[in-house]
Amino acid sequence: MVVRAQEEKHKMLLAFKVGDTLVEFRRNWFTGNTSLTTPSEKIQLQGFSDISTHFSVKLTKSWSCTVSDLSVVIEKRRPLLLAGIRPQHYKVFIDGNLVLEQSGF
Repeated sequence: MVVRAQEEKHKMLLAFKVGDTLVEFRRNWFTGNTSLTTPSEKIQLQGFSDISTHFSVKLTKSWSCTVSDLSVVIEKRRPLLLAGIRPQHYKVFIDGNLVLEQSGF
């Protein structure tokens, strides 16, 4: 069940449920900080100091973790040209099932 997807000034916010657990995925487009937050923990998926945050030749980046014994995969696809100033495309998969698609920074 999808709760909300929104784009704030400097971050992408995707909120969804994994089983009965509310999960929020946040990514700051400027710093590259990326995290997944549940009521009981915050999982840092990517940080500012990771070189792959700022430089990568791959068009698709994915993050995986487990929440409430279910596999969660978040995939971000960037455009080939001028990726820093164009929307990124996000997909959220829970146990292999697509539950949310959203575009934004």
